[in-house]
Amino acid sequence: MNRHYRALMNEARRQHDANVKQAAQELIKLYTAVADDLEREARLMGDETISKRWATDYAASLRKRVDELGKGIYSTVINGAKRSSRLPTAADMKFFTAASGMSFSDVFSRTPDDALARVLNGGIYRDKAGLSRRIWGITRGLERDIDYIVNRGIAEKKSAYQIAQDLRDYVDPKAKRGFNWGKVYPNLTGKRVDFNAQRLSRTAINHTYWLDNVKTCEANPFVEAMHWELSSEHFVRQVLPFGEDECDEYAEHDEGLGIGNFYPENLPLPHPQCLCVQWGVVPYSMTEVGDEIGRWLAGGANAKLDHWYGVNFLGWRGLVPA
Repeated sequence: MNRHYRALMNEARRQHDANVKQAAQELIKLYTAVADDLEREARLMGDETISKRWATDYAASLRKRVDELGKGIYSTVINGAKRSSRLPTAADMKFFTAASGMSFSDVFSRTPDDALARVLNGGIYRDKAGLSRRIWGITRGLERDIDYIVNRGIAEKKSAYQIAQDLRDYVDPKAKRGFNWGKVYPNLTGKRVDFNAQRLSRTAINHTYWLDNVKTCEANPFVEAMHWELSSEHFVRQVLPFGEDECDEYAEHDEGLGIGNFYPENLPLPHPQCLCVQWGVVPYSMTEVGDEIGRWLAGGANAKLDHWYGVNFLGWRGLVPA
């Protein structure tokens, strides 16, 4: 096992996990900003009970905020996926530079963009649903919840101020709801408003990283397999409360490459919110890799490296001293 390559991939994964957390915090800020707007409006409203006409007009104005929220979610997910999509490629570039003393600037140049595009347009999913369609589903669900709160508030004879406060408490992921929330709004009991957006964000960013990782390992002639390693939180988050899932099966998989190892093209797509780690298996030392590349650069015959660079990556352009 090449420890240098593994260390590079560990660092790439660390940065990827940081991207996921950053996106999560940005989503909370987006929802909180909408909640703060509702708080300001609530202070301007009187204590009188409200009419159905008022409720209809108010709900329509809230839909505009929801649409803006959807745009913010899209931007947050896109930016997070862009950051993570380049990490496996960058790690591979560092690996080849360290082994050979050369910089292959064209190698894998299109892989991150291709990975990002396939996730965003839904190309890797059975339902072919892209990011825009999935966010549309989230915002429409929020609109339905808003209508529900307004209509239930009217039925409970709440004032405009009280309904606005309830909407604010619902939209703010960090707000503590009143003790009678579940009684007034039974359909929303225990529901976290940002759950679907957070789930979508984590999954899209993770799948972009996964796909770039797979395509990079497929192209790397020194990677002989990809390993599936269970998350350190897998037992507590999954096995203890729910039992084993497909990840346990993947970690025990054996197709002749070793336990938990897959040919890159066979590596399963992580399920939504999966925290497990996948990395390329390089069974050669840095000296062995460097020597093989060196002999090839000196004109030695090497069909594997000829195919890797000459066929897949646009000829000899970009080969320069590091």
